[in-house]
Amino acid sequence: MLNGDTTIKPITEPTVRPEDDLYLQEKDVIDAFLDLPLQQRAVACEVIAALSAAVARENADGEEPTP
Repeated sequence: MLNGDTTIKPITEPTVRPEDDLYLQEKDVIDAFLDLPLQQRAVACEVIAALSAAVARENADGEEPTP
């Protein structure tokens, strides 16, 4: 809500892309990452590493992840 905009915007479902378009989705993510300043890239890498470690721990337990 920038500039005092209090309009409630509807939540829309993301566009579903066919499997053939997966490469372009990955390319969009990579391009967006490369456009970040170096310090923000470093933070993003730390977040990705932490999330990956959390997923690995949950998978190692053999239990369903908790919400």
